[in-house]
Amino acid sequence: MKNPFITLENTKGVLVSINVTKIISVEKQKYSNSKECYTYLILDGGGGAYVATHNFKLQYEEVMEIINNWYRG
Repeated sequence: MKNPFITLENTKGVLVSINVTKIISVEKQKYSNSKECYTYLILDGGGGAYVATHNFKLQYEEVMEIINNWYRG
């Protein structure tokens, strides 16, 4: 079975391993005090009630390319 984890750097500079199969939403967001953007991910934490959110330095398009490449194999 293919490893479902990808590693992304969050906005604090910390590497985070994300299970691609648990991503339920990807959103491009912008800081309110600058023109800089980041990518906001929402993950299914299991059990239907728990979700986890993360902010990543990569741009939306870069994150989507990583996700799409993983699913393409």
